[in-house]
Amino acid sequence: YCQRMTRGLKMPRYNQVMGRKPRALKDRPPQGAHLHKLRVAAGFTQVEFAKRLGITQASVAHWELTGS
Repeated sequence: YCQRMTRGLKMPRYNQVMGRKPRALKDRPPQGAHLHKLRVAAGFTQVEFAKRLGITQASVAHWELTGS
C-alpha cells in the first residue's frame, strides 16, 4: 500500500518535516566530539565501530551526542 501511494513522489526527510536540524559537531559535548573525530579519522562508521566494540550503534550515537 505504501509503495503504491508514494510511487513517483519525492518524500521529504523526517528532519525536514519536523523542522529539526542535524546536530552540528560544535554542539556536541567535548567528549562526544572527540570520540566522533577519532572514529571518523579511523575510517569507521558508527555501525562498524559498534561491531568492533561489541555494542549497538545506538550506544555509539548516544556517546557521541551526549558525551556519556
